[in-house]
Amino acid sequence: MYIDAYQHRAGMNCETTCMRNVLAVSGVEFAEEVLLGLDGGFGFGYFERRDNGPDIVIGRQQIFSGQAMRLLGVRVRSSQAGGPAILLDHLKHGRPVIARVDLSELPYWNNHGGAPFGGYFVNVVGYEAGQFTVSDAGFEQLQTISEEALNKARSSKRSPPINPENWCHVVDSVCGKADLAKVGYFAVDNCVREVLKPSINNLGMPGLKQFAAGVRNWSQTKTGTVTMQLWSDGANHAVPALFCQLVSLGRAIEVFGTGGGLFRPMWSRFLRIFGDLVGDERLLEAANTMGASGELWTTLGRNLLQVGPDTSQAALQAQLDQVIDTVECIQQLERKVMDGLRSVGPRTALKAASAAPSTSHAHFA
Repeated sequence: MYIDAYQHRAGMNCETTCMRNVLAVSGVEFAEEVLLGLDGGFGFGYFERRDNGPDIVIGRQQIFSGQAMRLLGVRVRSSQAGGPAILLDHLKHGRPVIARVDLSELPYWNNHGGAPFGGYFVNVVGYEAGQFTVSDAGFEQLQTISEEALNKARSSKRSPPINPENWCHVVDSVCGKADLAKVGYFAVDNCVREVLKPSINNLGMPGLKQFAAGVRNWSQTKTGTVTMQLWSDGANHAVPALFCQLVSLGRAIEVFGTGGGLFRPMWSRFLRIFGDLVGDERLLEAANTMGASGELWTTLGRNLLQVGPDTSQAALQAQLDQVIDTVECIQQLERKVMDGLRSVGPRTALKAASAAPSTSHAHFA
């Protein structure tokens, strides 16, 4: 059993890739950057560990908010039912399933249970003889996974506060076409509001401020040794806690489905695409500044991924000092972006949209 209309395509980010590929089955085609921008999930999250394990850093504030789908006139049905039955039922009706999972529990990733992350998504698109076929953004080919393994990945509790909790989503129907010039402004306005005044201080600009403070303390809080999977041989090793923290941050920035630069380059491209569509210089200026922040994040992440387990404590401290300096620059740039976009909202959309030249919606695809 396989959904013939589904076309697997790898992508930059698990969530936006899943949305793009599922929407394409219904004849709706959008670029990942646009889906990221419309979903309002861009932002920042920082969660300190109580032990000396690596603190969690994420570049989004919401996980599958559904906002992009609603703004595009797409009705989505969501569920938290565990087990294979719900997946099989959707597949029988020709509906690919966007399933939230713990990345570390996907056997084909060969993570050996390391680096739990319960905010990962795959599309479930087929089933045969006890094996599900999944479409994973990180792979050029479809993957297979057993019922047992997929159930374990969907129900994992290894990555609080970001556990998958058996969430899954399917497209129910597509209702007309959205006015992208208007809904785009709404998405930007909503995103800026959430980043500046999030529901908890671990998120958005307050979270970035907490992160900057936490980084300064890592030389005292990340001491001793921890167990970490090294990608050089795929095995778990005892390594210095500070090394583990620095490399884990590098992976969060560059490797784990952010499109590089902790989503900043992706969101910058969305602002540019949207700014060009509506002819709004404020959006284009914000795109440039966010692009500069993205370059800092990318450089930082790539440098951290070059750190080796045998690096001396003095060299680790020097690398940490560089992280501290870079994060301070990033804070200034991203505060400038958010402050500059405060006045860009749905109420100003009508003026900007009416002043802009007529542009095809194809610019968003």
